[in-house]
Amino acid sequence: MDTFISKHRINPQCVWFTVNRGCNFRCKWCYAQDTKYNASEEISIELAKELIFLIKGLKINRITIIGGEPTLWSKLLIFNKICIEEKIKTTLVTNAMRFGINGFWKKYQQYPNTKIGISIKAFDEKSMLSMAGISNFEISKKGLERVISFFKCGVSTVYNTVSSDYLIDIARFAKKCGAKSLSISLCTPAICSDSINSNFVVDPHKTVSDIVNFYPELEKITNGWLTFSMKLPLCLWPKDFIEKLVEKNQISTVCQLQQRSGLIFGTNGDLFVCNSLFDFPIGKYGNDFVDKNTLLEFLNSEEVVKIYDKLTSYPSQKCIKCPKYNFCGGGCPLFWSTYNPEKIIPGW
Repeated sequence: MDTFISKHRINPQCVWFTVNRGCNFRCKWCYAQDTKYNASEEISIELAKELIFLIKGLKINRITIIGGEPTLWSKLLIFNKICIEEKIKTTLVTNAMRFGINGFWKKYQQYPNTKIGISIKAFDEKSMLSMAGISNFEISKKGLERVISFFKCGVSTVYNTVSSDYLIDIARFAKKCGAKSLSISLCTPAICSDSINSNFVVDPHKTVSDIVNFYPELEKITNGWLTFSMKLPLCLWPKDFIEKLVEKNQISTVCQLQQRSGLIFGTNGDLFVCNSLFDFPIGKYGNDFVDKNTLLEFLNSEEVVKIYDKLTSYPSQKCIKCPKYNFCGGGCPLFWSTYNPEKIIPGW
């Protein structure tokens, strides 16, 4: 296993643009629900262009576009056109519902993104209403089918307390829509102001039991095109299960925060270390940095490095000498805002 945890100089390799906060879904577990889905909060095309040239200075040539629901961003197609002209690749993270609307789909195909990241929420009308809070299942299904066919792509889903019993149903529905693969990510706590929202985080031990039990059927449905974003410490899982996932390349572990490799920009140029820490910017474009050199200087300042050091510190004493720690990272740092790592982490 390669070393992934970074303690070295921060040199960004990837970037996310949070382009808006409005959303046409109301998923109970979404980290963004505490933003109140403010439809008027979106990035201006002028700021977006300035940030494009900033990241080009860093030799970064791909942007991941997130929200809210970024297909609701009024400047999406203008932004896509600019990125195409500037030879910047883009990945759009979406629930795909707007692609089910004929007018939008026709316009979108003129300036599509390079790639698509589809987050699938439900599998029928009842589950759509229960999980996403909407009733337009057929439009959502049409959007999923259209964009999956257009990009020849897979989908992702979030394992949470609402969907934990329905992973098999979601996988079957994804395959029915033509998805080439399925990525399953574990729900993590979100921190907003002084509150921690972990209501939809599944108990770690139940998570392990569910995933291990569901795995054979999930692998069968997806023909092995299956990936787990393991945000829990690996020592919680059966060793042979983790070894199987590694052997089949069906696992991802440490995130861009732990690798110190990413930039996440908010709608007003705020800079974050994690999507789920949207209420805690560490800096702002135009105030703390304006170009490549001032950004790198800011990121490697003592104050910012201390933030990274704190968030990526060993969660448990058992992690310090663990030979798998660099691959595992002790799980998602946000989990330890809710759980006591000394009680959860058994050591491996």
